[in-house]
Amino acid sequence: MAAILQPLGPGRQISVDRAVVLIGRSNDCDVILETSTRISRIHCAIVQVNNEYFIRDLGSMNGVWCGGERVLRDLKLENGLEISIGDLRYLFIDNAVAQRSSPPVAQAGGQIPPIRAVQILAGNGIALDDPSDADTIRDQRMAAPSSDARFQSSDQAEQLDDVEVIDDLEVIDDEPDIRLKP
Repeated sequence: MAAILQPLGPGRQISVDRAVVLIGRSNDCDVILETSTRISRIHCAIVQVNNEYFIRDLGSMNGVWCGGERVLRDLKLENGLEISIGDLRYLFIDNAVAQRSSPPVAQAGGQIPPIRAVQILAGNGIALDDPSDADTIRDQRMAAPSSDARFQSSDQAEQLDDVEVIDDLEVIDDEPDIRLKP
């Protein structure tokens, strides 16, 4: 059963119904939050490992917050926990919490266990061995070619790779007294 992020204010409910849910303004994200300018293109990820959920800031400008503290690493999400993504506030609701036979066990010192593996990332079949791999995958997604409405075909977009930049070019117009130089 999926967990949800219930908005504490304007906004829509976010369903956490897969192993990794990317949240941000980019069309590459699973959940696109366009209502706030304080949300980064790829802001954060919610990861499900077994029956536990974790949130991780992916280098956003305005951060992920919980209890007035910025989330710097992975934060285990507990049922009823309030979190802020940029300036949007949510209540985490784990719909399966009542069905669990025993509560999750924290490691000595109250630290959450490390995320060992995730089988699927956003339906792309990318396996994670370490939560820091999400940063690498985000970078790969950003570098991957995407369709761009400014080009009629992907061939035109690929031709940009063949463009050579010339630094010392002097352009002279037909008019003798007009010279353009970078």
